[in-house]
Amino acid sequence: MDAHLKRGEEEAEKFDPSKCVESGLEIKKKYVAKIDRVVCYGRLNLKDSLELTKIEDSMERAVFILWKALQKADPKLSLKTVENFPLDTATAILGELGDDFLSPQKVKPLKAGSE
Repeated sequence: MDAHLKRGEEEAEKFDPSKCVESGLEIKKKYVAKIDRVVCYGRLNLKDSLELTKIEDSMERAVFILWKALQKADPKLSLKTVENFPLDTATAILGELGDDFLSPQKVKPLKAGSE
């Protein structure tokens, strides 16, 4: 085994499933410059991903992703509310937060008039 890999393995903390779940529940905050607001959100989990795979339309998928991430910080937030966000606001938030709650997937910007 490569000495570098062996050293990393020895120093690495043992994977703890409970801590992994806890870290996934943390609410994060990020400043979104394009809307000049701090957005609170949570990371998507495997259950969210399973729901996401049922949505074929890319626009509907983007709205669902945004809703699920924001809903983790605000459980009362409805899908209907997110569907009524101005397009530029939704795109700005998805663009800023996409890497945090979607890795390794990449978010495509929303397109006006897409169906």
